[in-house]
Amino acid sequence: MTTQRIRRFVDEYEANGFADQKKAALAAGYAQKSAAAAARRLLTHNAWVIKEVERRRGKAGGQSGEEACAGLDEVICLLSEIARANYCSFFEEGEDGAPRLKSFDRLTDSQQRQIKGTDKAGYPVLHDKLAAIRLLADLCGKRAEGEPEAGGVVVLPEVEARA
Repeated sequence: MTTQRIRRFVDEYEANGFADQKKAALAAGYAQKSAAAAARRLLTHNAWVIKEVERRRGKAGGQSGEEACAGLDEVICLLSEIARANYCSFFEEGEDGAPRLKSFDRLTDSQQRQIKGTDKAGYPVLHDKLAAIRLLADLCGKRAEGEPEAGGVVVLPEVEARA
C-alpha cells in the first residue's frame, strides 16, 4: 500500500536530486531516529518506491537542465490549481450520511498535488491559497488598480462574485 508519507518521501527524494535518502525521509515525516533505516527499507523493499524512483530518475536523466525545470506555463497551472482548491472536495458522504475524508488513493492527481501535509488528526493541510494567488499576481503582472507592489488580487476566470 502506498501511503501519503511514502509518496512524499519519493517527492522529497526527487527534489533533492536523489542525493540524500535520510533528508527525504525526514522531510516526509519520518522520525529523526529511524529516518535513515526507513529510507533504506523503502528503497530496497517497497516495489512501488523502487519503480517510481527509477521512473523519475529516467525522466530527469533524459532531459537537459532547461527541460527538467518547470516552465512558466506549468508553474502558473500549478499555482492556479492551488488557488482554486476546494477543501470540501477532499471529503465524501459516509454510510451514515456524515462527511468523511476520502482515502489518499481516491483523490485525483490534482488534489494530491495540493496537499502540503497532514495535521495531527490526519486531515489534509493544503498549500497556502493566498500565497499562490500572490505568486500568480507577480508572475502574471495583473494587479488591481491602486494595489501596493507587495500585494494584489487576481480574479481567476472561473470565479465569480456572489452577493
